[in-house]
Amino acid sequence: MITISDGILTIPEGERFLGFTGDNLHAQKKFLIRSAPQSGWLYRLYLTFDDGRHNHFILPATVSSEGTILTWDIQEDHIFKSGIVKAQIKAFSEEEEVYHTTSDIFVVGISTEEDEEFKNSNSEFLSYEKTLNDLYQKMQAASAKMPYVGENGNWYVYNIESEKYEDSGVSSTFSLPDGVVTPEKLDRSYWEKNSRASVAGYDYFDSILKDSSAADTVYRVEFSGLSPIKAVVGEGSFLAVTDINLTGLLLVNLTNGERWYYAKGSSTLVSCDETPQGSITASMLDRKYEEEVSVKKVMASNPDITLEDKTEFRLSEYAQNMTLSLPESFSENFECSLVFKSASPATSLSCPASVKWSGDDVTTANQGSVSCICLVPQTNKIYNVIFWYDGNYLNAVSRGVALE
Repeated sequence: MITISDGILTIPEGERFLGFTGDNLHAQKKFLIRSAPQSGWLYRLYLTFDDGRHNHFILPATVSSEGTILTWDIQEDHIFKSGIVKAQIKAFSEEEEVYHTTSDIFVVGISTEEDEEFKNSNSEFLSYEKTLNDLYQKMQAASAKMPYVGENGNWYVYNIESEKYEDSGVSSTFSLPDGVVTPEKLDRSYWEKNSRASVAGYDYFDSILKDSSAADTVYRVEFSGLSPIKAVVGEGSFLAVTDINLTGLLLVNLTNGERWYYAKGSSTLVSCDETPQGSITASMLDRKYEEEVSVKKVMASNPDITLEDKTEFRLSEYAQNMTLSLPESFSENFECSLVFKSASPATSLSCPASVKWSGDDVTTANQGSVSCICLVPQTNKIYNVIFWYDGNYLNAVSRGVALE
């Protein structure tokens, strides 16, 4: 029987010959799909002939204990001409292609009524024998370069330059996990199958398109011009990958390769450093390696930020009300920085009174019920603030630059 396993169509040598052109209902072929039956799928057989013509038709499907069986009752209008016929099975759900196999070949013999050489030959037997020999040689040439499974279970492919079969290293039993994008999926406009999805906790994403074949884990993401995330990640084509519980999201910019991590419900988008741990880069040589600062993008307009060692917080939009909190303890070399924009009205800043301030726009202010020296942001300025611990106090210095 002709079999289909993991998308591989295999036609045994004894099943290749379809008969002769002009025959009607002279033979029947069965295809066994070794996989779980798919409800509502429609299967079609596609044929390609030597002269470039194509034909296709529906194959009835029945379910057995072995898998799905497709039956082809060969009719006269199925076969256009004699020679080599390439065959392929495709499956459709609601008129959309969802599956197709590799191709293999059948052989159609020339009937005596259409064989001009047979008609004009003095030796009917020799002419007919020559026709069959030519057909057999074509079949051998077409099948010689087809891959096969070796004794080690791997696929062997034909190398045209060396004219030898070589071990591909790919196991014939290998199966791709759900969600993997294969060339077959790309060939059928893979992302056109996606539907818009609403994922709770990811309100900053204007549009998330879910790939139904990827176990609810891979998304094509789009942003509007007003999205605070777009201001952080810039232009490009984006994919998002989540864990099975949708607690965190890895955002990948396919245009430039940048990656970002976003915790569900958070207002912070964290840049992912792709440099292997321990590698020395040009940026690291500009300052001591252990003082390398990570950047966190804050997207909320009313953020509550807890200062972190070796971290720079950057607000991607106008901050209306901002609250700064201190960590439970400081390391000897604690450093942190903050970049934000104060528009109109000016940003209202709340900071612990224990911080020792200096620099631009630092004055006496009320922090709750306590009067202390603190930064009081002014309208239409961008502020860069540096925090550091000197062993006694947490210090802060501010620099304010007018918006242009």
